[in-house]
Amino acid sequence: MSTLSRDTASLDSVMAAAADDLSARLRVAMPAIVTAFDDKRQTVTLQPAIAGTDENGDAITPTVLADVPVKFPRGGGFAFTFPVKPGDEGWVLFADRCIDNWFSSGQVSQAAEHRQHDWGDGGFLPGFSSLTRAIGSFRNDAIVMRQLEGTGYVSIDTGGNVDIDGAKLTVHCEAEFMKPVTIDDTLTVTGAAAMNGGLSASGGSGAAAKITGSVEVTGGDVTVDGIGSKSHHHTDSQNGQTSEAQA
Repeated sequence: MSTLSRDTASLDSVMAAAADDLSARLRVAMPAIVTAFDDKRQTVTLQPAIAGTDENGDAITPTVLADVPVKFPRGGGFAFTFPVKPGDEGWVLFADRCIDNWFSSGQVSQAAEHRQHDWGDGGFLPGFSSLTRAIGSFRNDAIVMRQLEGTGYVSIDTGGNVDIDGAKLTVHCEAEFMKPVTIDDTLTVTGAAAMNGGLSASGGSGAAAKITGSVEVTGGDVTVDGIGSKSHHHTDSQNGQTSEAQA
């Protein structure tokens, strides 16, 4: 708190001192570091990262803030979530009034207390980071969802190209592809494969297609180098032709 001499204080100095005292008591925003996360309540315990000073100029470590709600992108019945871990940096914003009743009910409520811009009414925005934690290999040509430690990512670049990499991709719903699909490695199908538009194969090592087991063709024919399996003939021992293949 500012102290002024009654003999020398001017109106301006008194007003300036009062403004300084008020400003020092108002909490607005500051960087903070996560010390704990409650994934059920989606709240964090935070250590504010800017130390204060006492009247002697000595540093004062701000008190730890508990049960601070975390902001995740959310709206319209959708939400985007991610892990929050101790050591994560972010920004804590302080509300104008006490948020306790709103936080517990989610309804328009009277403030439970008359406090304003108080340590107890913070909300945490994860992601604001210091220079020591700047994101490496930052792409300025795409929106990217990625691991900071690891190789997994999903990106959409300015050309509209979608790129995915990771250890494994698992899809639990039906998938429909409206354009050609190119597969550069082995395709393994463990269930039945239904092809309504025909099948074409070429290349490969030794044979373009290898089938182990029976092949059943209904309502069609199998043609090999222009010769159909149903209508072809063989030469018999008398140099005549055999009849067509019988069912």
